[in-house]
This record gives sequence, structure tokens and C-alpha cells, in this order.
Amino acid sequence: TKILSCSDEYISLADDFRSTGDWNDSHSIPYLERTLDRHSNTPLAVFLHLWGSHFPVTEVSCPAKERFWPEEEIDGLTRGMTAEIRRRVNRYDSAIRFEDAILGDIVELLRQSKRPALFLYLSDHGETPDFGRWHSYTTLRYRIPFIVWQNDLFRERHPDIARKLQIASQKKLQTDNMFWGLAELASVKILEMPPEAKSFLDFDYAERSPRLCLNGEAEFIDDAPDDYD
Repeated sequence: TKILSCSDEYISLADDFRSTGDWNDSHSIPYLERTLDRHSNTPLAVFLHLWGSHFPVTEVSCPAKERFWPEEEIDGLTRGMTAEIRRRVNRYDSAIRFEDAILGDIVELLRQSKRPALFLYLSDHGETPDFGRWHSYTTLRYRIPFIVWQNDLFRERHPDIARKLQIASQKKLQTDNMFWGLAELASVKILEMPPEAKSFLDFDYAERSPRLCLNGEAEFIDDAPDDYD
């Protein structure tokens, strides 16, 4: 939210979504394409806030023809679940499938771009529709995707960054310690960095454990070795 308030240009589709009930992230692609065209010769950072598989948007964001399984076919596929949970899981899986196609459209747009482009995708949290409630505090809620893709021109122009990203892909990262790495990816120069600041692109970046989580009522320390953002 703070980044959006400081942006040169801010476009919100939320009002359109609310008025039409069509919570469809694919509507953001034309805006992205026009923004890239308008700023083809200048450095540019674009932040897309996608609804993805977030509840309750999951209920309406995916067109019926894109469903993972047709609603009438799911009864025999997920035995042991109530009808309501089967429906939620199917719609969640459908939203993931639909969102994956949208991310593919973004990647293809940047692949065809004549400018160096880097695409970073991450989530703020996960969902647990099969628990019967969406806000269950499990590893499924706080282990999230973090994907970085570069087009060929970016790799050619920024081989050092490409090499650092390859190394960083083998590390466990946490979102509360990512700012410095994002600044480096965006070529933002920070004059006074605090002593504890460390970009995840640095070769000596140390994975942190234990990590701080929230269980809905109080904070607790989770030192499980594989439970990272």
C-alpha cells in the first residue's frame, strides 16, 4: 500500500470488480501492456496486485469453463470431504489453474518485449480450503511461492544479477527480510543501509531460523527447518 501511494501512476480495478462481480485478474493484462508501451524507453517498475486464489474471490474469479473439475463431477473424486469442502477445494484448484494461465500471459508479454524485463511473483499467504475454514494457521498458510523470471535480454544485460538469482534460488527466503534484495533487483541505490540489512542476492546471505509466525492469537517461534516463506 505504501508503494502504491508513492507511485507515479495508480490504477485500481477494485471498483469495477465490485460493480460487475467479475473478479478476474486477466483484466489487468491490457493495462500492463499499455503501460509497457507508454514507457518503452524509460526504466519502469510495475506492481500488480492480483487477487489470485484469495477467498472469497475464489468463489467468483474463475470462469466456469476454466474449472479444474466440472462441479457435477467432483463427488467421487474427494471422498471423506463434505459437499461444501469438495466445492471449495475444487474452486481453489480451479483458481490456481486459472491464475497460472494469467501468469503465463504476463511472462509471454515480457518474453516478446524489446526491453530487458524481470518478473517477480510472490504471495502474502496461502489458503487451506480443505480444513473447512480458510484461515487455518498451518504451513500451507505461510509457505508461499516466490518465482523470478527473466527474459533473454535481461540476462544479456545483467549477467551478474542472473548469476546471483540462480544461487539465491537454492536458499530459503522470508518475506520480512526481502526489501534489500528487491531494491537491488530494481537498481535502487540506498545510501545508508542499516548494519543488519542484507540482500538475498548477496553471496553471504544467511538463511534465518527460527522464524516468527502468527497463529491467530499470539506470535510463536517455529524452528522447523523447512517452514520458510
